[in-house]
Amino acid sequence: ALSPARSSDPPPWPLSPRVSGSWPAARESPRRAMDGLLGPKLLYGKEEVPTLSLAGVGVVGLYFSAHWCPPCKAYTPQLRKVYERAKAKGKSFEIIFVSGDRDDDSFRTYFGTMPWYAIPFADEVRKKVLKDTFHITGIPSLVLLSGTGNLLDKSARAKVMTPSFLSTLPRIVDLKDWGPVPSEPVSLVVRHNGQEHEIECEPDEGWELLRMQIFSVTEVPEEQQRLFGLGVVCGPVDESVPLPKALAAGLAAQRGSGLRIADVPDSRRSASSSFKDEASGAGHHRGRLDSEQAWVPKAEDKAAWYQLDLGAVSEVAGVVVAPRADAGQFVTKLRVSFAEAEGGSFAPVDGAREFEACVTMPQQPLRILFASAVRARMVRIEPTACHGGHRALRADVLLAGAEADVPPEIVVLGNASKEDPFEVRSAAGPDPSTRMMEEQHLAMLQAKLSNLPPRLQHEVRGLEGAKKYEDRGLQRQALDDIPVCALDRLVREGGASEGYDVAFMRKVLLWYKKFFFQWTN
Repeated sequence: ALSPARSSDPPPWPLSPRVSGSWPAARESPRRAMDGLLGPKLLYGKEEVPTLSLAGVGVVGLYFSAHWCPPCKAYTPQLRKVYERAKAKGKSFEIIFVSGDRDDDSFRTYFGTMPWYAIPFADEVRKKVLKDTFHITGIPSLVLLSGTGNLLDKSARAKVMTPSFLSTLPRIVDLKDWGPVPSEPVSLVVRHNGQEHEIECEPDEGWELLRMQIFSVTEVPEEQQRLFGLGVVCGPVDESVPLPKALAAGLAAQRGSGLRIADVPDSRRSASSSFKDEASGAGHHRGRLDSEQAWVPKAEDKAAWYQLDLGAVSEVAGVVVAPRADAGQFVTKLRVSFAEAEGGSFAPVDGAREFEACVTMPQQPLRILFASAVRARMVRIEPTACHGGHRALRADVLLAGAEADVPPEIVVLGNASKEDPFEVRSAAGPDPSTRMMEEQHLAMLQAKLSNLPPRLQHEVRGLEGAKKYEDRGLQRQALDDIPVCALDRLVREGGASEGYDVAFMRKVLLWYKKFFFQWTN
C-alpha cells in the first residue's frame, strides 16, 4: 500500500519556463502513446470516455492519491483550485486521478470531489504499472507529462502550488488545430496608439518580416513591439507558434464578424428571473451589448435562461455574448435553444451542445456560431457555468447573411520605459542597486502601514499584501492575462479625449484592480 508522503520530502525541481519548442504541438500527440500508458478508457464524472479525449492537451498530470490519506484530503482541494484557475486562464492542462483507495465506494466518493479524469478503479494492473513506472512511494504525488507522454516532472506536488506555475503551462489557443493554414497573403488590421493601418501579410515569410511591416506603419522599433490579437484574448501572441498557424487562429476568431447583429430591444427581452426582480432594461435585467451592467438571474434559479424575441421568424446563424461591463462576472459555458413562434416548444441548437463563452473581463463581444443556421423567432440562452459567482450575461442574436468577415487584428504596444516588465524573462534576482531601492521602498511602505488606522490596516492586510503590487513575478503573470485588444477597443469607443496612452493606462489599472487581483489575493 502507498504511504502518505512525508513533509520532509525534497521539493521538486522547477519546470523550465515555456520557450520556443518547449511544448509539443497538439497534432504531434500520438494516440497510441497515451493509450499505451493510460489504457483505452478513462472515467470523467460518471461516464467512461476514450483516452483520445486527451488528444491535443499540452500538459497532463497524474495524481496519485487516496480517500483514506489525511494529507491527500488536505491537498486535493488546493490542487482543484490550481486546476480551475488553469482552465479559467485558457491553459492546456488536464489531471488524471490514479487511486490508491481500498474499495470502489471510497474511490467513487473521493473522485466525486474532483473535476478531472480518473483511471477506472477496477484496472488494478494499470494503476500498479503507473505507480512502478514513476517510482511512487508516497502520496499525494503528482507527475507531469507532455501531451505525447514524455516525462516533464516526476515530483510536481509542491511546484504546482507556486504562483508562477500557471505561467509555465501552454495555452489552448496556441495548440489548437485551427484548420488549413493560409497560403495566400492575409489582410491584417494593425492598431497602435489609437491609429489603424492595414497591411498584407505573407504567411511563409515569418514573424521577422511581419515586424518590419509593422514598423513601416507604426514606427515602433522591432525590438520594442509587443503584439496582441490574432485570436488570443489574453496576453501577447506566442511567436514560437509558426506564423501561418497564428494567422489561421486570427482568421478563425473573425469568422462571422460580417454577420448582422439583430439588436433586440429591451421590450422583447425576457428571462426566467432577474437578481432583484427588475423589469427588462433596469438594474440586473440589462442584457443588451451596450448595457453598463448585465442580466443576472437569481442565485436559486438553477435552470436560468435569457430569451430574445426577434419579432418574426428569421435565419439565425448564432448568438453574440459579452461579460458584465462593470465587474469580473461572466458566463463561461452555455447552451442555446430556439422556437419558431411565441409560446412554441423550444428545440436545442446543435444537439444541446455546450458552447464555450467568455474567459475574462473586459472581453470583446464573442460570436458563437451554430453548425448551421436555424429558423427561429425566439432564441433562448441557458448559462451552464460562470466566473465571479454570478451568471452575468450581455447578449444578442446573429442573423445569417453573406457579408465578408472583418480582417484579423493586431494591437501593437511599445515599451513605456527601460523598466518595462515585458523585459522580465528570467527568475534572476535584481542587481544590488535595484535591491537597495526595493528595500527602501518596502521600509517606506512599512512606515505608512504602521500609521494607518486599525480598520485600514486590516483592509491592506499588512506589508505582504502591499508587496504584491511590486512583485515582478505577479507583474509577469498580469502581462500574460491582460486583454489588450478589448481594452484598446474600449479606449477607441470612449473617444480618449485625454490622449490614447493615458486613457489606455486607466483601463489597464481598472482591469488590474477589478479582475487580476481578485484571484491573486
